[in-house]
Amino acid sequence: MFEYFLINGILSLLSLIALTTLNNAPARLKFFVCIAALFFWLIPWQLISFDWVFPEPAVLRTTVFWESVRPLSNVLAQPQNDWVFHWEWLFISALMFGLILFAFQILKQRHLLKQWHEKSKVNQSLWPRFGFATEKTPLRVVADYDNAFVSGYFNPVIWVGERQLKNETTRSILQHELVHIKHHDNFYLFYILLIKSLFWWNPLVRLLVSQARVYIELSCDDACRRSMPDYQEYLARALLQKHQKNNQPVLCTPFFLREKFNLYRIKQLSKEFKVTSKHIFSITLLTLLGLLTVAIPATSKQILSDAATITRLEIITAITDGDSKHERSMGGEFRGAESEVQKLYALASELSVDVSTNIDEENIRHIQVNSNSLVDTKKLLAVFNDSPLKIFFREENKTGSANSSQRLLIDLNFRRDQEKAVSLTLAATDSHWTGIEEGDYLFRIRPSVVNLQGREAVSIVSEISEKVDGAYQVVATPHVVTALNEDATIEIGEKNEKGLYKGLSMTLNTKRVD
Repeated sequence: MFEYFLINGILSLLSLIALTTLNNAPARLKFFVCIAALFFWLIPWQLISFDWVFPEPAVLRTTVFWESVRPLSNVLAQPQNDWVFHWEWLFISALMFGLILFAFQILKQRHLLKQWHEKSKVNQSLWPRFGFATEKTPLRVVADYDNAFVSGYFNPVIWVGERQLKNETTRSILQHELVHIKHHDNFYLFYILLIKSLFWWNPLVRLLVSQARVYIELSCDDACRRSMPDYQEYLARALLQKHQKNNQPVLCTPFFLREKFNLYRIKQLSKEFKVTSKHIFSITLLTLLGLLTVAIPATSKQILSDAATITRLEIITAITDGDSKHERSMGGEFRGAESEVQKLYALASELSVDVSTNIDEENIRHIQVNSNSLVDTKKLLAVFNDSPLKIFFREENKTGSANSSQRLLIDLNFRRDQEKAVSLTLAATDSHWTGIEEGDYLFRIRPSVVNLQGREAVSIVSEISEKVDGAYQVVATPHVVTALNEDATIEIGEKNEKGLYKGLSMTLNTKRVD
């Protein structure tokens, strides 16, 4: 939500700055600036992907691939049960309340028009009388009323107070309302009221709505002045005599408004407004700044990798070997590779596998696949064959290196549950097993230097055994692929209700020995 409010806040401020720089521009141009700024608040920027502009490459995280004969942490693939407050809920609730306000305004206007319909009558003969011989728009005369407005959208109706028919300014009033119809202003008013209702709590929106209603009237006056040479004189007479009364329709454009604004309308008609090169430059510059504002979050996802969407994939395969049954768990963390993920979803729907997906509080997407067949698992992982991620199904002796005499040094940090971590250093040779005993544990590791995304990395196959009744029993056989000189963490376990980790955690860092 922060991204949404940041972008729209900046765009609204840029629009208000534009209105200032367009001081001598036509009112209609400034009106459309307000309309555009209001429209931006309807766009869920935080949900829009800009990958087509700034495509995010498939990039593996430091902990890129693991493998174990026991399932990994369940908490990685299942949502938390604890209730967590989300700002989106408050935002949606405010929007729903705004919809109720909007519906109330609509019903209120319908009721008001119904009342006026009962005390009004159509009088088309007035058109020729005031110089509009060919006009066909329905004209309703309202008794005991001294204002005028347009209602309706596809079949508009002009309502005029009976008292205005005895006034020499009636022609200018009717011309004003006809211009509102020509400009389709009632459609814009519907749109403006909807935005105002939805964002009733937003001061920037309320300010833009206020400005839009000002410019909708000023642009109408300007158009009338161009078609009627004496419009300014008659408008001044009309506005100085009559002012707005209460109980006006909110989705219409009453001719008489507040006294202060009426005086402002008269003054504006004495000025000449034209689009100049300065206005074009200002609009162009502010448009570019707006595009930059929208593009910043997309580029920041590239620059700030921690802010990018991270996918944590885990595939659990049920394996039956004679009377023995166990699970083989493998997976990886990566950014990008969205096309591969979509292929994985599509293929999973064709195979006998179960897929669950959720996004945690840190915006990490967890995908867990439960397979009952190694054949299906291999098919699923095949979608990454052409991907730079290099995620593959490990067979015996699958990973190796041409230089089997290369010496490596492995820093190992091991911890079980909340016990104190044990730090060890192992000397190893490429593609050869090495081992070390520490307390009740035996660690066997086979590193192999491989090529990953165009750079050297190390594939580490490990075996962790625990001494039980005097004999070592294999606890897990994790496999991780990571870059040289970078930490890779393998976790096998889960968090308890208090958030404390229970299980095995091992961090490896492999270096060359010159």
